Amino acid sequence: VRLYRADAATPDAGRVAGLVSAQEHIVQFVPACPLEPNVEYVLELPAGGIHDVSGNALGTRIVHRFRTTP
Repeated sequence: VRLYRADAATPDAGRVAGLVSAQEHIVQFVPACPLEPNVEYVLELPAGGIHDVSGNALGTRIVHRFRTTP
């Protein structure tokens, strides 16, 4: 699981530090510091990066883009 600024040159360059936790059907990402206002971010769950309670890996990459409020 990774969160990064959409306007960064690479995902690693715009990466937001934080903690990831999971419980049953919920994956939670908590950024280490507040997100910047009026910035577009990308939340990415890589294929194979997380597993369900039966051990099945996520089959396809999931990407969600959002913008924080000004």
